[in-house]
Amino acid sequence: WLQLDFLDRALQPGELCKIAIIMTLAQIVSESMEKHGKLTGLKPVAYSVLVCAAPTLLVMLQPDFGTAFVYICILVFIFFIGRISWGYIAAAAGMLAIGAPLAYRFILAPEQQMRIDVFLNPELDLTNYGYNVAQSKIAIGSGQLYGKGFFSEGTLAQLRFVPERHTDFVFAGIVEGLGFVGGTVIIVLYFLLIFRWLFIAMATKDPFGSCLVIGATGMMTAHVFENIGMTIGLMPVTGIPLPFISYGGSNLLTNMIAVGIVVNVWMRRPRKH
Repeated sequence: WLQLDFLDRALQPGELCKIAIIMTLAQIVSESMEKHGKLTGLKPVAYSVLVCAAPTLLVMLQPDFGTAFVYICILVFIFFIGRISWGYIAAAAGMLAIGAPLAYRFILAPEQQMRIDVFLNPELDLTNYGYNVAQSKIAIGSGQLYGKGFFSEGTLAQLRFVPERHTDFVFAGIVEGLGFVGGTVIIVLYFLLIFRWLFIAMATKDPFGSCLVIGATGMMTAHVFENIGMTIGLMPVTGIPLPFISYGGSNLLTNMIAVGIVVNVWMRRPRKH
């Protein structure tokens, strides 16, 4: 965070960096697509990985593995629309299979290792590392089908039994109030937005525009999947907000910039005469 005392606000550069990564990778990949019809050649692939790796390593040093996860998702989405060779995909999968256990053993701090251990065994530490997810699942389950009412008193979220109820675990508080039906509506709305962006990316004939939109789609998908997944115990806990809902000006600004990019690409698409 960068504390801006003259505004009495703080700015999270890692959020705005997502837009910078999307635009930079879109330029690199689209140039290769315009020349060869797809992303090919070691130079553009290596350059793209380097552009993504630099900020990824920096945020991991903070440590902020949630933001690093989003950066990687952006890279993967743009690579796929660039129709990267399956050889690179197989090599990346092999490196991940080898590197993930090594990273767990030698790179992750003990508290980060514990988060993964608790994710694999939720009852391992319910009073500390597993407390957030346990309380989140209790709150979600207590909402049942129609919820307790969004502004009703005495809910687990309002009584602060759900930690970070306004940021990372905001979905738990919402589902407690609106129930399974309300949670399903929110998830469906997110998927409609994501699928619409996918349609725009595929319908746009301009390679640069397609890469921009698919990068924004990757960012949005990573946030929704990780945030909702961790509140219900399907993903490890990382500090990542739910788009347009979680408190946080930096993330909201980033999401609105992404929306503006997608709308501009669709507005300027080639039209039939």
